[in-house]
Amino acid sequence: GIDFTELVPEGQEPTLAQLLEIFPPGEYSFRGTGMRGARLEATGTLSYDLPDPAVIVAIDPTVPVITWTWVAGPRNPIRELAGFQVILENAREIAVSFDLDPLTTSLVVPTEFLEPGTAYRVDVLAIAANGNRTVTESAFVTPRGLVPGR
Repeated sequence: GIDFTELVPEGQEPTLAQLLEIFPPGEYSFRGTGMRGARLEATGTLSYDLPDPAVIVAIDPTVPVITWTWVAGPRNPIRELAGFQVILENAREIAVSFDLDPLTTSLVVPTEFLEPGTAYRVDVLAIAANGNRTVTESAFVTPRGLVPGR
């Protein structure tokens, strides 16, 4: 196994080129010990195939609705998605997320999750079948007259 801490000096972030060299794509095995001494083992596949990001087309904070599109680029090996995830977070870092199927390209946010006159960061994640994700960020402010629960 590779001990990542021995390859990069403490406190220094590795460059992307270093990460690609240290961790080539393929199968990896993981072993560890749980907090109560239980042995943990797993395997996983590392892939650098990323889906193209979603494009946020519009955000209407009065409804509120978020609309996006997704198209696979001509050279991208990821041709279809497993799904989308939309995350809304306010300045107090209170977040809500919505897991959506790959054919859904808009979300009407239930107003009970929102506060009037509040700024929200929006992340739309495109999720590939291999588990890799790309994120597109935007933001909006809800109107002061927004009535939660309507």
